[in-house]
Amino acid sequence: LHLFFSHLYYTDVGSLCFVLATYLFALRSQHLLASLCGAFAILFRQPNVVWVGFVAAEALLHLAQLDYRQTHKPTRLVSASTAYSSLWQEICALVTFLSDLPRLFRGVIRPFAPYLLLMLGFLAFGVYNGGLAVGDKEAHAVALHIPQVFYFVLFCMLALLPEALAQSRRTSSLLSELYQQVRRSPLLQVSLLLLGVLAALAVHYLTYEHAYLLADNRHLPFYVWRRCFRGYPLNLRYALVPVYVLGVALLSALLQRSTRRGGAGRSALWVLLFWLATAAVLVPASLLEFRYFTVPFFLIILQLTAPTRRALLCRTLAYATMSALSVAVFLIPRADGERFMW
Repeated sequence: LHLFFSHLYYTDVGSLCFVLATYLFALRSQHLLASLCGAFAILFRQPNVVWVGFVAAEALLHLAQLDYRQTHKPTRLVSASTAYSSLWQEICALVTFLSDLPRLFRGVIRPFAPYLLLMLGFLAFGVYNGGLAVGDKEAHAVALHIPQVFYFVLFCMLALLPEALAQSRRTSSLLSELYQQVRRSPLLQVSLLLLGVLAALAVHYLTYEHAYLLADNRHLPFYVWRRCFRGYPLNLRYALVPVYVLGVALLSALLQRSTRRGGAGRSALWVLLFWLATAAVLVPASLLEFRYFTVPFFLIILQLTAPTRRALLCRTLAYATMSALSVAVFLIPRADGERFMW
């Protein structure tokens, strides 16, 4: 999924490597190694502190769920029609788990101490540095860039499109299931309507155009923004709002389906934590860069049901073709001597 530019001069390859290593060790309950890898991930990119916190939160949620299953009859509430009751049940289980002080020290504070120390160290660095940015602080100024989350959703839908077309039966089944769930749940209908209204307001009032996005014509986002968003502000920018809402619903439904390990899908609270972590990483970023979407996109891919061979082949061919085209346009300099850098 990483194009060759990332290997040349960006830190995203190393960043992704250590975030995934953090995730792997946390799944194995090796939290000391996970926190060490998390520290290296933060050294590569400061926003990775959010993903370290997300990994720790997932491990804590797993412990709370295990404790709940030992004292209650297990239920599998993964459909959208019961998502709210499932979410409330999980929150109650987590609060109950944390309210037991002896167990809190033995099962949480002691094994999760490396994460806490890492977070405190990061906060201390932010105070000492006068901010979290290490490079040009003006170019990386914090912004309330809520539409970034919706750009990420659109990116995921396009990136998963080859796979979705290759396994059309799974895709049609997911769409049909989601439609039935929305049709039967007035609460879910209201939630999606509110999400659409909030998305429209965010697009109208909080769309942020970074100076680099408007001036640097060596990058793909410059052309995407100028021709698809800035050139057609009424026809495309607002017309994509329903696509954003559908994308959030589809990705959430995908995450709550069965995983590639063959077990139950991700819980409603896990999905909520994922979206909150994604927003915490993307919303403060004032610049639209597709590489910022790498870590959450990989985390989504890791949760999905294993694709069929045909779908995997289509995904590989699509990404390889895109990478080959990007290499080609990079190797051929433009008339002004500049090179296109994706």
